[in-house]
Amino acid sequence: MAIEDPFSAWRGLSEYSLDDAAALCCGIVPGRLFRPLRERDKAEQEEIAALNGWKRRLADARGALGVTVVRHHPARQVYGATIDGERYPQGTKGAWDEYGKVPRAALVEWLRLQGPLPRFFAEDEQAGPVATEEKPLAARERTNLLRIIRALDVMAKLPDKAVGKSVEKQLQLLGFRSPKDEIASQVVMRARALLPDEKS
Repeated sequence: MAIEDPFSAWRGLSEYSLDDAAALCCGIVPGRLFRPLRERDKAEQEEIAALNGWKRRLADARGALGVTVVRHHPARQVYGATIDGERYPQGTKGAWDEYGKVPRAALVEWLRLQGPLPRFFAEDEQAGPVATEEKPLAARERTNLLRIIRALDVMAKLPDKAVGKSVEKQLQLLGFRSPKDEIASQVVMRARALLPDEKS
């Protein structure tokens, strides 16, 4: 029987909240609830200390990680109510900032500079990118791409003859092994066959 991965919901995500990123860095499932303070054992206390440590480190690295302040929450008075429904001041909640999410790519790059990748991210690196099902191009997207190719064709002053070979050569210089000249030629010819929306 296969063991369920407790981190499966966080694998393949492109960004995380700072709190979730901190939990993943120290091997804790994000959102995990800890026991009340007096019931915690030493292992749980160490986990919480590690989690708080990562939260501080990531908060300090917000600039390098590209995390911005989404909203500033000013300090406010907190009220309670008596049994008769009368309000009374209980204290003040301090001001705090709400932050955006940290992109996975920036987080992994930053973590590499800190030392070995935490286990969660190292496992994902070994597993490779998560496969995503590609949708076929819609007619409008296809037409737009062909129009862009047509514009680039004119800008680059591609030859009328052996256009495929010219494109293939440039692709190889850029480090691409495909498409070959026949396919490149077909695509350029389709782009050249497009009728303009209106005559200039």
